[in-house]
Amino acid sequence: MSVVTSKISDLMAQKPEPPKSRDVASKEEFLHLLVTQLKNQNPLDPVKTENFAAQLAQFSALEQLININSTLEKNQSENALLTQAISNSLAAGLIGKSIKASGDRIRHISGDTEKIHFVLEKDAENVTVEIKDKNGLVIRKIVRNRLKKGENVVEWDGKDINGLPASSGYYTINVIAKDKQDNEVNVIKYITGKVDAVRFVDGQAYLIVNGNLVDISNVSEVFE
Repeated sequence: MSVVTSKISDLMAQKPEPPKSRDVASKEEFLHLLVTQLKNQNPLDPVKTENFAAQLAQFSALEQLININSTLEKNQSENALLTQAISNSLAAGLIGKSIKASGDRIRHISGDTEKIHFVLEKDAENVTVEIKDKNGLVIRKIVRNRLKKGENVVEWDGKDINGLPASSGYYTINVIAKDKQDNEVNVIKYITGKVDAVRFVDGQAYLIVNGNLVDISNVSEVFE
């Protein structure tokens, strides 16, 4: 197999990737190798016509692959912009509606009680809910036993570990669940609330729910 044929076979065997500056170099490299081969061929044993034609066909196929990749990349970019535009339009229509979305951050007003929502992948023997302040310190632990698979709600009375009302602010929820064999159970935490507004960050729409920024892609349910 000639140097050029081997080079093109290697290139075509590779998984197609989005076009980069390296793609242009590959075509130039092919032509350079081809010209070099013609210049340095043995006059007594020149490149056969059929081999030369095969190499040109491989070059044509390579160029077509590069063009296809370029088209796919363009379509992916256009689809991403379209998806973002649709998401932004939908976000505006959610203002005033209540939603459920994955998340672990809640806004607490001192004196209020809070409902903490989460989903268990399977039945759990022991569940510990930790409420952490803005510094990551656990101010309260709530323990529940034998909770069932699926959606669960644990109520926090709004008090800290000393029984005093927690100050107003944002808190992070951590849920640790284990089964009868003391194996960890997967937990998905989510928040609920009314969409007060929509904020755009770098062209991406985020919902304002209870003062939290919620990515619209994390919304799992919308209700009145």
